[in-house]
Amino acid sequence: MSDPWFRPKMVGYGYNPANAKGLIALLIFVAIAATTMTLLGDPVAAKSSQSAAWIVQLRADAGLSGLHLPLAARFALLIAELAVFFAFARWKSRP
Repeated sequence: MSDPWFRPKMVGYGYNPANAKGLIALLIFVAIAATTMTLLGDPVAAKSSQSAAWIVQLRADAGLSGLHLPLAARFALLIAELAVFFAFARWKSRP
């Protein structure tokens, strides 16, 4: 078996990146989670009008302009993404 991407935490529950592949996978997960919360939410809730306009443009470019998920649905989707990433980290860790 090749080098594991993640290793179990010494204290607590979860996994830490063991090498660059694990760190890149973690950064990709963070980017996906941030995108989920930003693009599927309400752009009016953005701090500035410039960032709201940027989010509206991104949503239009991605074909998501008519989609708006409530906060509870976005958090449920975020929890599902977290569960998938946790399963991936467990799969890529040392047995």
